[in-house]
Amino acid sequence: MKNNFTTETLVQNIQSLCDAKKISVNQMLRECGLGKSVIDNLKRGYDPRLSSIVTIAGYFDTTVDILISCSIRSISSKEEKGESRMKEHPT
Repeated sequence: MKNNFTTETLVQNIQSLCDAKKISVNQMLRECGLGKSVIDNLKRGYDPRLSSIVTIAGYFDTTVDILISCSIRSISSKEEKGESRMKEHPT
């Protein structure tokens, strides 16, 4: 099984989700109760703690799998074409 995880993709996905919510990464981290070191360490290439990634995924109401394994930007373009991979919520 191929591992698609890179810290660079994770940082890009977090930034894209923050941009979509019109908030800064620092604001999101504060609201999650996480320190700025989470993003700083990711940018340095350090693997994140699973608990931090679960917290961030929960904040954006998405899955850890989506957050770490692919580009959110590619998901957004697929959504525009009706090919969503984001978690669906029952109404």
